[in-house]
Amino acid sequence: MEQHLESTTDPAERDKLLGRGWQQSTDRAWTTSGDADGFHVLVADASSGYAWRTAATLSEPGFDADQWVGNACVTGSGKRAVVVYAPRIFTNKDELAGRGGFSATVDLDTGAVTKLPVRSSLAYFNPGCGAGEAAVLTEEGDDLDRTRLTRLDAATATPAAPVEVEGQVTSAVPTAAGVVAAAGSTLVRVDEKGARSRLAATTGSPFMLRPDADGGVVFLERLGDRVRARRGLPGDPQAPVVTLATGGIKDLGVTSGRAGAVFLTGKADTVGALPRSVVKLDVSRDAEVSTEGRAAVEKSEYADPPGKDPAAARRAKIDLKVVGTGERVGFTVNPGEVVGAHAATGREPNPRFGKQAELSATADLTDPVDAERTCAIPRGDASAMATQPTPAQAEWAADRAVLGTLENTDGAQAMFPSKPLLGGEKVPPQILLGVMAQESNLWQAARFALPGVPANPLIGNYFGLDIYNSDGDDDWDIHWEKADCGYGITQVTDGMRLAGREGGHAPALPADQQRAIALDHKTNIARGLQILQEKWNQTRAAGMVVNNGSPRKIENWFFAVWAYNSGFNADKGDGSPWGLGWTNNPINPRYPANRLPFLEYTQTDAKYPNRWPYPEKIMGWAAQSIATPTGPGFAPAWWNSAGADGNLNRQNVKPPVDLFCKPQNDCYPGQQWVPDDPSVLPGPGDDPEPPGPCDHKNPATGKRDLKCWWHLPATWKPDCEQTCGVWNFTYDVEPSPGWGANYPPRCAQDTLPANALIIDDLPATPAALPAKWADPARRCARDWTSQGSFQLQFATPSAKIDFHQLGAGFDNHFYFGHTRQDDAAGTMGKVTGTWTLNRPLAGWARVLVHIPDHGAHTRQARYEVETGSGTKTRVVLQRTEANKWVSLGVMQFSGTPKVRLSTTTLDGLGTEDVAWDAVAFQPMAQKPANVVVALGDSYSSGEGAGGNAAYYRETNVYGDDEELRNACHRSPHTWSRQGKLARYAGNTIGQIADFYNDPTMDYQLLACSGARTHHVLPYKTVPADQPKPTDAWGVTGQSFYHEVPQMDRGFLDESTTLVTLSIGGNDARLTQIMKSCLTYLYDCPDEVLDEDGGVPLKDAQPALIRNKVMPSVATTIREIHKRAPNAKIVLMGYPKFVERGGICDVLFSGRTIDWFAEIGNVFTVAYTSMTIDLQAEGIPMVYADPYTAFNGKGACGSPARINEVVGTKTDSDPPLTGGGFISSESFHPTREGYQLYGEVFTAALRKLGL
Repeated sequence: MEQHLESTTDPAERDKLLGRGWQQSTDRAWTTSGDADGFHVLVADASSGYAWRTAATLSEPGFDADQWVGNACVTGSGKRAVVVYAPRIFTNKDELAGRGGFSATVDLDTGAVTKLPVRSSLAYFNPGCGAGEAAVLTEEGDDLDRTRLTRLDAATATPAAPVEVEGQVTSAVPTAAGVVAAAGSTLVRVDEKGARSRLAATTGSPFMLRPDADGGVVFLERLGDRVRARRGLPGDPQAPVVTLATGGIKDLGVTSGRAGAVFLTGKADTVGALPRSVVKLDVSRDAEVSTEGRAAVEKSEYADPPGKDPAAARRAKIDLKVVGTGERVGFTVNPGEVVGAHAATGREPNPRFGKQAELSATADLTDPVDAERTCAIPRGDASAMATQPTPAQAEWAADRAVLGTLENTDGAQAMFPSKPLLGGEKVPPQILLGVMAQESNLWQAARFALPGVPANPLIGNYFGLDIYNSDGDDDWDIHWEKADCGYGITQVTDGMRLAGREGGHAPALPADQQRAIALDHKTNIARGLQILQEKWNQTRAAGMVVNNGSPRKIENWFFAVWAYNSGFNADKGDGSPWGLGWTNNPINPRYPANRLPFLEYTQTDAKYPNRWPYPEKIMGWAAQSIATPTGPGFAPAWWNSAGADGNLNRQNVKPPVDLFCKPQNDCYPGQQWVPDDPSVLPGPGDDPEPPGPCDHKNPATGKRDLKCWWHLPATWKPDCEQTCGVWNFTYDVEPSPGWGANYPPRCAQDTLPANALIIDDLPATPAALPAKWADPARRCARDWTSQGSFQLQFATPSAKIDFHQLGAGFDNHFYFGHTRQDDAAGTMGKVTGTWTLNRPLAGWARVLVHIPDHGAHTRQARYEVETGSGTKTRVVLQRTEANKWVSLGVMQFSGTPKVRLSTTTLDGLGTEDVAWDAVAFQPMAQKPANVVVALGDSYSSGEGAGGNAAYYRETNVYGDDEELRNACHRSPHTWSRQGKLARYAGNTIGQIADFYNDPTMDYQLLACSGARTHHVLPYKTVPADQPKPTDAWGVTGQSFYHEVPQMDRGFLDESTTLVTLSIGGNDARLTQIMKSCLTYLYDCPDEVLDEDGGVPLKDAQPALIRNKVMPSVATTIREIHKRAPNAKIVLMGYPKFVERGGICDVLFSGRTIDWFAEIGNVFTVAYTSMTIDLQAEGIPMVYADPYTAFNGKGACGSPARINEVVGTKTDSDPPLTGGGFISSESFHPTREGYQLYGEVFTAALRKLGL
């Protein structure tokens, strides 16, 4: 298999890998991957060489999801996917797992997402696609004794009226003969009224139903440890069910493709005669086969361990087998790298969710704390933040809690002491840790917080949940106004509602206990341990013993964790069902009967937790641990015997599927009992309930009612002492590991001017939490007073859902949300923060904003400053990755200043953070003499100045992610900072501007490497009654790397005194030509580029410069003058790029090097002529020509002041295999070159009298 380096196949190898004719193929491979960023639908078309792209990313605002999970199926056209998705924690709740999943259709060509007002099951079989454009969405109702099916027209994203079916049906799919599903050990057809009719009896419960093109339905049928692939004809109930293939349950699978093609996958022991619509493929059992069966995704897993940013998308590693050639290809796909124009639609609120999210018409839209909440400890309260523990701290606390020594005199276990177990001994730490892994990912705080960082406490469904009232009309609704209130690392729910708002739930715990559970991971673990102990004792007291009953053995906790998740129904003594419910029974057909032990063979299982019942997941976590950025999250349990025997013992941590379906609980696998209780009898004209394995009888009628609950002992390891898992302690008496040092706050004011007036986002530092709950080293001792107020404004109550806080940044606190566009969906979630000074200002002041080192990503933070006489707008980048004061420039005030920032941006996709931290005003005695703005391209930004350390971080990130990438490469070494104004006695502009200590200087660097003239020209800020300026190609102002056009950033105005500019090189294709000449085998002047219509470069390039580039540059300068009428302008030219000699004689021919010099002369002549014309128009400007200064000093010169080919890439350069073999620093000035440039700039300043 090829290495997993790129998201596409090597173009040179495609004929070999894919076979001839791939360019004309309509095949499409697809897979899904979920992480904290969302549920990603990934596709790759054969005609692109299977180049992977993200068709859509689906999520919903307001969930602290460590991972989004779900299922998808592709319709018969191959053009659409139907997707069900939800936060991972939904799989821990019966009702949410059964009917809480969000649903949507995705156009796989355009990426457009249509979210549906239908909530449905997260079971592996949902959704079910047919041979055409229809699909079926299933809502499970185990507690309602019925199932709801909704037929969907995926082409129009239109759901039909749902139908309700008595009892449990699974694997529902649409066919021409109606909806076909599995019901017990029967294949049934469901009509438009919900009536069922039997199609065929099966030996075991049918699963993985797949409609085919000829009207058949192919399915698997389990027979012990073997399966049969069979086919029935829904349109002809009299037709026999035919066996197509047989194999081991771990070996044989079935899936489907385009237009009713069905594929048998994996290893088959026997294969019979197959109909034309069914094909046996030589691919792995669980492969996701492409639409035409030409390729198969055999594995899709995370490419890397969890990263430092827990909320970021994770790269996927995909193994693809090409069926025709037998070749296997490995890919690495970044879900955020290739996205379409409709990407935002995947993050807009689901229509069902959005409607219910309006929490209260009387909600305070200025307070981040919800007074009307149900849960005890609120989100948004700066005095109630939980500190995220490290995995080591979580494991330490679990070990110590199990030992009974976790702060047992003053703290966690003093409040919630360990309880004795029936049968003696202790809870295995791995069981407790497994619960913690499944419930919270070992998190106590919201997902945005790294270890050591405070944030909102982790709260399950804070804004609403799975509580159903007695009104049958809304049995299927999720009531968001009723909260779950599951807190922290073990998701403690009982007692965590506000006193007086319990709503029939457990009485509220005392306030101090609620606060400790929510904010301290140790206390939360202590309470979670108590709950586990209670469930053990509860099931044990009921006689429910597993294996030999020893508490120290992992498998023996199966019943206790079953009860931990879905509760234990006590015996009422009246003969009614009691014990453990049906949802987590391993034989429940909502789980695939051929599943393997959770995590045993691959960590990929963690991406699809909905395919295992809760107890099996806990056994898997206990056996395998959880992956974290620093390795396994905790020490797993261990099993006796070495080698194969030990592995087999561990694999058998999963009990047999039918272990809890026995005569003792009236459950008979493969049997056919006729339900005859009045509650399940058919109405007139309706078909009867089909026979099934459940023989439980309603004690009131003596008739079968489809209820089978388990309440007896069970054994699947009779030699448990030797073959069961054993606990494993890492910590005993050691002190707790440290908090870590992630994102320390900025407490000092050392980089601010001494007279700065600071307004923080909090009026005062919140009261300190107990030292045991948080890292005291993070607390800032505020020795200053906030000089104003900060006010939030939520557009709607639901805007609070996607609003967060972190204990970091300035004074250890800031708020953040996510960017949204200025449309209906964006407005619903809009948040605005306003800082107001506590006094009026009359005169000039510099405005500074503090950007925190994380939780701040947007490249379009739009700050609006009210000056008293108007509003100034400044757009800045927030991804500084440092706690940094950033200047918005100097402004004249005549009133009380205000600064506003909202979540609205032009590119708001709901993915980038926008942060509110602190602002500061620096009053000035008078207007600064020099207000300088540097615009332009790479030669103005500082490209080439010397590796990663040479660039401001926000302009040098994410070379491997085109969506997040910023390669503007702005550098403190650029020439506009090297120039020396006469009044400063030899100090450079950069030296004067740094740290904002000189009130006579304000400097802003906006230039961006790679910019063309249309990246400088304004667009959004052009008055409505004026035409948008364009370059000579007719292109209006455009964003670049998601930065708004340079003139739209707002820094050019009447106060600007000096503008520097170099522009036109990229319009003239200089970078493209240099790269082309590097690979051209002949004299480059004779080369013909595709866009030049057959004209060689020696003729096309001068004409392009004179006829297109110069008019574009002239338009740019006129627009600068229009916006900054009082500014003088320095237009800087380009140097001599290349000299003869050294490596340059190898890279280029002598004639090519001479031609480069000629092009430089063309620029000089053209710029000079244009400058004269613009001066004649009254524009105060000069042209600074660096060509002579660099003569003999180009690349390969002596000394060289222009970089030669630079092979070492910066962080923002594309990877080697995808972005070419050279860095963007190549053929740009060195650091010394920019100093030389600075001398040319200084001479130009003197010409302007500066």
